[in-house]
Amino acid sequence: VTCFRTNGKNHYICVVLDLFSRMVISYGVVGETAPINQTYLSGRVKSSLSIASIDFHTDRGSNFRSETFCNLLQQLGVTQSFSKASTPYDNSVIESFFSSLKREELYRKKYRSEKEFRTALDDYMDFYNADRPHAHNKYRTPQQAEAIFKVIMRISAPKESDKWVHVVKLFRFFFPILAFFISVSDYRFHNRSPKTRINKGKNEKTIEIIKKAFLFILYLYN
Repeated sequence: VTCFRTNGKNHYICVVLDLFSRMVISYGVVGETAPINQTYLSGRVKSSLSIASIDFHTDRGSNFRSETFCNLLQQLGVTQSFSKASTPYDNSVIESFFSSLKREELYRKKYRSEKEFRTALDDYMDFYNADRPHAHNKYRTPQQAEAIFKVIMRISAPKESDKWVHVVKLFRFFFPILAFFISVSDYRFHNRSPKTRINKGKNEKTIEIIKKAFLFILYLYN
C-alpha cells in the first residue's frame, strides 16, 4: 500500500504483485475513510490466490494483521508472510514498483479530478503488464514472461498416454525379477519329498494358479 495526495485528498493505492513475473494481479484505490482491506477482498484477488498454494508477503501493517484479512487467507489456504521488523528490504519488490509508478506516472502530472487520476492509474497498470519491459524478466514484459512460462509448463507436463508408457516400463523392469523368484519357487516345490507334496498340494495348486495369472498379465504389458 502507498499513499498519493492529489487535489487536497489522500488516496491509498493497494497493489497485489506476482513475485515470479512482476505482473500486477490486482489493484485498487481507496480513500481515507474506506478500509484498505476492501481491495484485497475483491473477487479478482480471491480467484488469483485460490489457484495454487502460494505465499502472500506483506509488511507488518495493521491492515494485513487484521482478523478479517488473516481469516481470508486462511480460508484460501494461503500462507501469510511478513517482513521482519525494521527491515524494509524484505518488501523491496513492491516498494520498487511503487517507486516506478510515482516516478513514471504520478509525479509527472497534475490531475484535475479523481476520475482523471483513476483513469491514469488504470492506463499505467495496463502499460506495466503489457508494454513495460522488466530487468527481472530479462527485459520482457510481465505478460510475455507469463506466456513463456505457460508454454514451458504445457510442454513439460506429462500426457495421459505417457503415464501408461511409464507403467509398461515398470512392468518390463520387474518382469525378469519376478520370473526368477517364481522359477526358484517351482524348483523348490518339485524337489520336496512325495509326502510333503501331498500335504501341501492344495495350497501349492492355488499359488500356482495365481502365479500363472500374474505371469499372463505381465506378458500382456510386456
